[in-house]
Formats: sequence, C-alpha cells, structure tokens
Amino acid sequence: MPSPNLKWTQDLRKVMYARLVMEFGSHNEWGKASYPDGRKERYQAVLEELAKYFARLTGDEFAWTAVQQQVDWGRTRQEEIREGHSRQFILNKAAAIEMGFLAPSALPSTILTD
Repeated sequence: MPSPNLKWTQDLRKVMYARLVMEFGSHNEWGKASYPDGRKERYQAVLEELAKYFARLTGDEFAWTAVQQQVDWGRTRQEEIREGHSRQFILNKAAAIEMGFLAPSALPSTILTD
C-alpha cells in the first residue's frame, strides 16, 4: 500500500497530462522533447497554473518545477530505472498514455531495474 504522505496521486497526474494535451497536443506533436516548440514560456505558465491548482486542491505545496519533473517522467524514454524510481516511471507512463499525452508505442521495449 502506498504511503499516505505521497502527494502525487494518479488523479493529479491524469489532470496534468489532460491539461497538457488540451493546450499543446500529444507529446509527439511538440517538435521538441522538453517543451512544445516555440511555446516554452506558455508551457512554463501552464505548469505554474497546474502547481497552483494542485496546491489549492490538496492543501500541499507544489512547485511548478515539481510538475515539470512529473511530466519529464512521462515523456522520457529511459530504459534503465534506478532503485526507487520505478513507481514514478510506471505511474506517469500509465497516466500519460491514458490521457493521450503518449502513445503506447512511445514506451521502451525493455526496461532494466536495479
């Protein structure tokens, strides 16, 4: 059972990825890996909006950089996951695929964990 102290829920991840898709389209349409091509400032503003919304919703603090970190887990194609990070990898990929941010074909074919 996950710790009750974990503030990142799957519902928050789904809201995050749905919002990004609504504003910028799926990740394969971005033109850049880290942010939508030509829209870096708007991308950061959306991350800031999400952080404020999540803070109001949960009563926890959320930095926009923490939201960005979750997005990074969803968009990356790393094939080796260090101990303790497999949960973030799996949950973000699942939410990203479910909300249309990623296609299942974006997943690596092999994942190594230690």
